[in-house]
Amino acid sequence: TWERIVDGSDVVSYALSIVEDPIESKLLFLGTDDGLYISIDAGVNWTKWDSESFPTTNVYDLIIHPKEHDLVIGTFGRSLWIMDDIRPLRELAKKGSNTLNKTLKVYTPPTAYNTAIQQAKGSRFGGDALFNGENRPYGAMLTYSINRPKEKKEEEKKEKKKEDESNVDKIEKEKTAYDSLIIEVFASEKLIRTLKIKAPKENALHRTYWYLDEKGIPSMSRKERKQTKEPGGVDVLPGTYKVRFTFGEQKDSTTVEVKYDPRISLSNTDIKAKYTKLKSWQSKYSVGVKAVNRIKESISITQDIQKKLKDKDKEGYEKQIKLCKTTIDTLNSLLDVFLGVKDDRQGITRGVPNSVNNYYFSALRYTSNGLHAPGETENKLLAKFTKTIDEAINMVNNYYREEWPEFRKTIENLDTSPFKNYEEIKGE
Repeated sequence: TWERIVDGSDVVSYALSIVEDPIESKLLFLGTDDGLYISIDAGVNWTKWDSESFPTTNVYDLIIHPKEHDLVIGTFGRSLWIMDDIRPLRELAKKGSNTLNKTLKVYTPPTAYNTAIQQAKGSRFGGDALFNGENRPYGAMLTYSINRPKEKKEEEKKEKKKEDESNVDKIEKEKTAYDSLIIEVFASEKLIRTLKIKAPKENALHRTYWYLDEKGIPSMSRKERKQTKEPGGVDVLPGTYKVRFTFGEQKDSTTVEVKYDPRISLSNTDIKAKYTKLKSWQSKYSVGVKAVNRIKESISITQDIQKKLKDKDKEGYEKQIKLCKTTIDTLNSLLDVFLGVKDDRQGITRGVPNSVNNYYFSALRYTSNGLHAPGETENKLLAKFTKTIDEAINMVNNYYREEWPEFRKTIENLDTSPFKNYEEIKGE
């Protein structure tokens, strides 16, 4: 006998294909003339998959990959689609849709692979002439669901505001508590990475990715950059990492296993040698970042002094104003050692050679992309970078030991008080 599990009350068009999950029988996928449908209760209820992530098109074939746990979708006219890792949907089918009622729920992620990616052969800039399928995003796939607490009624809000109007911080916290998600990654008990993302508007299943890196350091730059996100750093070693989500006052954790690309024959000793080398370079580079930030701060201070002297008495402080200009030029020449001479050309230009920054990133690229332990080439690049940055740091230290104190003394001895003598105001 046959039992109807799909009709016009929950599926608009006619069915073309159906597949039952081989592990959780309550999980069903249905291909129809107008898209993909899913059921987590053995066909009692059906939900159409969001058309923003999968098009409304004929779904002629469905299969679940036995190893990767991906849903492979064959369409008519819209190519082949893959839904990565359906295991969170299995968990929903097993435990019931009430799981989505939790304020925050983090699902077990698949193994994350630190893969080596190479540009495909053929045309480099194909424009619209070539079709390329979208690759699976790099990194650890982190699936979670959110369900924002319902807002309090207007009357309750007014009462609460009266009670807490003396505590502004608390009121502000209540307003913004569920606007963002914080994702922290731990190696053993050590926090190695913190990501902050804007919380999705919809209460539903969502995905984000951790790019398998530790916390890094900001790059050297002539301009002041407002650092809104923690910079990424060196790739983590293979192992198991704890990932903790925070959404408002709710926290949930999971673990993710990170493995190196199985296609590449590289021993754990070689992988660790690369990691150690990159960490040591990053530490060395951070000293240069401190030097650059100090120079930029000094330029800003000197420019501010120069402006004030011009505004107060341009002719009277002519000598000191010239001294400020000379000091700014000297400080900019120190920046050139770290960042290279400023290039105002437009378009695609070559990177600035013979600078600390250039030597660092050349060594970083060679070592990061190498499919082997650091060898002769990497060691030569390290030696060049180390020599250049040590010389640059010595130049900076000598300047602040000898020239900057003299400049400071000259300026501090000036009478730059904003006060002036006022004559008595008399009537005519």
